[in-house]
Amino acid sequence: MNTNEPPEIPPPLVLPHQAEAFERICAVARAVLNTNHSELPIKIRPSLFVTGPSGSGKSYLARAVAESMGLPLLSVSISEWVLISSTRRGAASTWPSICRFLASPAARDGCVIFTDELDKLRGHGGYRSGG
Repeated sequence: MNTNEPPEIPPPLVLPHQAEAFERICAVARAVLNTNHSELPIKIRPSLFVTGPSGSGKSYLARAVAESMGLPLLSVSISEWVLISSTRRGAASTWPSICRFLASPAARDGCVIFTDELDKLRGHGGYRSGG
């Protein structure tokens, strides 16, 4: 055994109910990563919207896709974002964190940004707390 070689990392475990979504998301990621963007007349900014009930594995799926594609992951929760008329939450640190992540060398060749708890937004961007 050669101790200079990094250990082999097994592929992420994808749960059976996530397999189809995992494959489709990875296919989109491969297409975007393998496209020569400098030759396109427009800038591609792919976004995928994954829905499901709480606890169905959306966060896990995002981590599995990022891991499988070898991409860095930034997970941002809506509950951390600024509330309308609030001066004490989120945006003051959330948006600069996203900008730093996107400007980092690790994210320059692609990344996954997972936005969680979109269901907490209601109306004109307000935050709904509670059930």
